[in-house]
This record gives sequence, structure tokens and C-alpha cells, in this order.
Amino acid sequence: MTAESLATLQRTLTRAEGRRLTSYLDTTGNITIGVGHNITGRGITITNALSDKLLAEDIAEAWSTLVLVLPWVAGLDEVRQQAFCELSFNLGIKKLLTFVRTLSYARAGQWDEAADQLLESRWAVQVGPTRSGRLAAMVRTGQQP
Repeated sequence: MTAESLATLQRTLTRAEGRRLTSYLDTTGNITIGVGHNITGRGITITNALSDKLLAEDIAEAWSTLVLVLPWVAGLDEVRQQAFCELSFNLGIKKLLTFVRTLSYARAGQWDEAADQLLESRWAVQVGPTRSGRLAAMVRTGQQP
């Protein structure tokens, strides 16, 4: 198939199928995304490059939301910014905001207390000691562990 023929087919299929950037159930009940890409029937596989692109976009979204809602985070050192961005990425901003004592201690620069609160949370149990310990150490010291 020539490049011109492929481009024509892509335009035709896009018109016929429609383009949806969020998943939906098609008329036969299959989970579908994009231009008729049937996830139910064949699963979904992405490339490393696409995975990296999605990750970069998700980090950018987590960071912009974090500093919009908690602007004081932008004034922290880079390691603590990374820790809070990872928390926002992992938990979502709404759930992160329920960490009232952690955030209060962090905003006041009381790093030991903020880290201790992280480690005492249900989240720490859920993600396990490796991740929770690493993020608590970043918050506590402002250094990469």
C-alpha cells in the first residue's frame, strides 16, 4: 500500500469509526479507544517510547496540579519537590490532600514529623516499605536515598 493510499484509508476510517481519546464500549460491548482500536479483543501493547511519553505527560499533570493546589511546594528543594510530586502522581491530588498532618508539617519545614506521618499512613502499608521508606527519607533529608 502506498503512503498516499494509507493516508486515504486513515482518513476514511477516522470518519467512519470516529476518534475517541478515552476508552468506551463499542456497539458490540468491546472496550475500544482511538479509531476503533479493540482493546477487549486483542489487549493493548505500547512501545517504550509511548510509555515514556505518557509518563512525562502524567508527571507534568501531577506537578502542575500539585503546585496549583499547594503552591508552597514550588519553593521546596528539588528532592522534596520530587517526593511530593511522586506522592501526587501515586495518590492523586485529592487523596494527597487527606494527608493533612504530613502536609502541615512539610509546609512548616518540620521534615522529621512530615516523614514520620507518611510512614504511619495506610498508604505506607499499601505501597510497602521500599517505596514509603524512600519517599519518607527524601522528605526527611532533602536528599536522594
